[in-house]
Amino acid sequence: MSLAHVTALLLLVSSLATAPALASTTMTWPSVSGPLPNARIGKNDVVLVAGVGRPFVLPPIPGATENATDWYRFFVEGRGVPVERAVLLRDADVTKENLLAEAARLRGLVKAGGTFWLVFIGHGAPALSGDDGLLLGVDVQATVRSIEERGLPQSTLLATAGAGHLPVVAIVDACFSGVRSDGSGQPLVPGAQATLPVRRVPPSSSTLTLLSASEQVAGPLPGHDRPAFSYLLLGAVRGWADDDGDGVVKIGEAFAYSKKMLGLAVRERSQVPNLVGRDDVVLFRGARERGPDPARLVTDTLPTPPTTTRTRPSTSGRDTFDRVAAEEAWKKRRVVATSTGFVRGAYATAVDEASILREGASVAPEAAAVVRDVSGRSGFATTAGIGVGVGGVLVGGLGGGLALASVANGDIGAGIVGGFLGSLLGITAGVMSWVALAPSEADLTRLSSARGDVAEALNVAERRRLGLD
Repeated sequence: MSLAHVTALLLLVSSLATAPALASTTMTWPSVSGPLPNARIGKNDVVLVAGVGRPFVLPPIPGATENATDWYRFFVEGRGVPVERAVLLRDADVTKENLLAEAARLRGLVKAGGTFWLVFIGHGAPALSGDDGLLLGVDVQATVRSIEERGLPQSTLLATAGAGHLPVVAIVDACFSGVRSDGSGQPLVPGAQATLPVRRVPPSSSTLTLLSASEQVAGPLPGHDRPAFSYLLLGAVRGWADDDGDGVVKIGEAFAYSKKMLGLAVRERSQVPNLVGRDDVVLFRGARERGPDPARLVTDTLPTPPTTTRTRPSTSGRDTFDRVAAEEAWKKRRVVATSTGFVRGAYATAVDEASILREGASVAPEAAAVVRDVSGRSGFATTAGIGVGVGGVLVGGLGGGLALASVANGDIGAGIVGGFLGSLLGITAGVMSWVALAPSEADLTRLSSARGDVAEALNVAERRRLGLD
């Protein structure tokens, strides 16, 4: 396919790890924020970069806005895209409407022979239709309806940018599996079941090439709060991928480097990006930086190999301990504290707090007692406030009713006013009762900490019971 037609190149890493990348590392990752020589090869291009690291409701993605800022600087300072044709959207500016409006506006600014560059770093989700991935802006709520309504289909954004005739190169570092980005494996929408990433069928149009969503997961670099794929790809562009030393980095070189480094650095999740489209497009000229040493990357981030089998005494002599099966069993029993109680298992199923406290009383008695005390006072305050409020309304209403019965005495107006005031005082008394009895901020902080202690103690005890620790 000719670049004069449309080459839409989507470099996508989907979803998040069901476990953290690595617990610890001594690896020091180079900065990708430093200045670059101006290659002056992007004078006819436009670029739209968006990064959502601090959504209003959804979980944060550390380093997402920083990666986006560094990509913007690369395009403007390194590739030489004119600043008036480059847009950087971060956090509060990243909405469905803004992305589409800026894509449509920039599309008209591409000069002859130029390319429309798209970079999105943030949350994603599978569309309910199952045939596309949704890019989630800062204002998307943690509900299925909000994700479907406020999420932007990636195919829509690409079509808006290319309009069927412009070359488009898109780099998307997002999650399309429906799970959180913190490595917990919990669904992005509480109570919803995580789904497999979408497999998008390449479009029939010869002017557009898309990357189908993979079944791998996305996440941060070990020991560095930056989304791994977009960070490594930017490092590759800066020269880390220039193995032949000619100072020119093409998409194929950058992609191959990122794929290799992801395989070396990230061992506890499968994160293998895909590339569909032309791989000979030049990203940068004048790349001279050197990246991390692959050999040191292996040695400095290599964890202690887990024990997969062990033998234990038994009545028959020795039997084999299946660690993999034990880990799976622990995931089903794992408890996580939330702001309203506890959830359990790989899909964060809500569980009754009282049952968790009964389990936790033996392993974390003090923490369990704090949870019972503060939760109980909170419930009592709510009940008392509602009771006093309802009682006041009823008394006020009764006064008004009695006044209506005394029409002959001419007291109806005073009775209605009295009824209204009585109801108002009743509601006020209810609110004041709730405020007086409700737990303080310090109590709520103690409650959150105590719930976390109960969950941790239960998880430690369960791992020991299963023989994992």
